[in-house]
Amino acid sequence: MRFPIQSSPHLTPYRSVSGVSVLARLLGEHGVSREQVIDGSGIHPDDLNRSDLRITPEQELSVIRNVKSLSPVPDIGLFAGRLGHVGVNGKLGMALLCCATPFEALKMAFRYSELTLTFFYYEMNRRDKDYVITLREIIPFNDLLPFVAERELVSVARMFEDITNLSLRFKEIAFNYPKPLYEASYRAFFRCPVRFDAPFLSFVVDGKYIDLPMPKADPVLKDLYENECRELMECYGRPTTLYETVRRMAQSMGDSFPGLETLAARLNMSSRTLRRKLTDENTSFKQILTDIKKTEAMTLLAQTTLSIEAISDKTGYGDASNFYHAFKKWTGITPSEYRESLK
Repeated sequence: MRFPIQSSPHLTPYRSVSGVSVLARLLGEHGVSREQVIDGSGIHPDDLNRSDLRITPEQELSVIRNVKSLSPVPDIGLFAGRLGHVGVNGKLGMALLCCATPFEALKMAFRYSELTLTFFYYEMNRRDKDYVITLREIIPFNDLLPFVAERELVSVARMFEDITNLSLRFKEIAFNYPKPLYEASYRAFFRCPVRFDAPFLSFVVDGKYIDLPMPKADPVLKDLYENECRELMECYGRPTTLYETVRRMAQSMGDSFPGLETLAARLNMSSRTLRRKLTDENTSFKQILTDIKKTEAMTLLAQTTLSIEAISDKTGYGDASNFYHAFKKWTGITPSEYRESLK
């Protein structure tokens, strides 16, 4: 087997609402209502019971921000991870259960990482008899990083337990942020050496875990569920052009529009190469950002009651007059006329 083994470096435009549903139930145990948890996210309380509903990564991050501010306990991310059982991942979770070994399950999880609730890009390498798995953020989390990392690592251990019926103890874990005040909670959850201020988020697994026979291995069912995962991937739609790839990456980075150099680095190419390849597709980085702003502006005008000035700020124009000018250039009418036409 060649190393490294890597997951997709992209987020799909939409993901299951199940992760948000889990967070709402968890905060409910602390007396926080569902309405408070999803406030400002654009998610309706009834949506939390819809297994077929898809939301954007930005909507989930909006909920995570609410959870952090509303939770009465600081280590809520660790508890959220324990609720990230294999069933939360739907068809992919079932496929993982039916794999022959944990190694086969890991490869499948990497192959279909866009069907999971992760916000990370995984890379697995071999180190003597151990496996080192490094996680890099696909989008910047800023102050949300500890919560997202805590949930991710605990859920990895929980899912391993679900598919193997064994308790996974990492050999060591490194977190790429300062030690939190509740460091003792990390040691209680992970029961292994924990480091902070590391260059990357990573964990080490003893190789003895990787090739164990799985208790629920079933090659026929595994193929069945994997076929369904392929179909889901087609529904989600992996980008087929560089334009689509760059646009999705830029959209996944939230309100702070990234620079060309930032996106080029994430695509492992120089900014000059990225610019040339976009030109070959008869587009440009400037055009991509314009298209994103246009789509966001039209969505906000149609689906919210935000003022024109607020939408101007959210789409990066600042000065409302500049936004008016740009919107009329796109559509031939003013933002107010567009909103009125939808009534």
